[in-house]
Amino acid sequence: MPYLGIYGLAQMVKYKENICQVCLIPKDITDTPESKVPLGLSWALDVEDGARTIGKIFDVAEEEILKAGRLPLTVVGILSLGRGGVLSSHNVIATGSHSVAGEVADVWLDDGKPELYWLGSGDSHAKWGSASCGRYIEL
Repeated sequence: MPYLGIYGLAQMVKYKENICQVCLIPKDITDTPESKVPLGLSWALDVEDGARTIGKIFDVAEEEILKAGRLPLTVVGILSLGRGGVLSSHNVIATGSHSVAGEVADVWLDDGKPELYWLGSGDSHAKWGSASCGRYIEL
């Protein structure tokens, strides 16, 4: 978990004047072994914001990410993406983080307000993409 924690990172995600609301319980977040995210501070390199997987079933998108030799982003990764302008084009899924019920985390716009929430891993939506990176460098 990052130094700021999920709530601290979410405060930096803004869309227009709206700050991201955390609508899940952070202790329910588990990063998958496939995400290979380091435990300490790190940089994600060669980040793809999910545009390549828009509209694909999240489980299928994760399989494609792994087959391409890439790593699925986690909640921390998608919150970092949310600080940029990605939400103006599409919502972002973190197939590298699952809930105890097997759901995937997402940052999306709910009526123009960013939220961190869960979606079913077998879902698909036209404006949702699963983000990935090429690798991590530990700091």
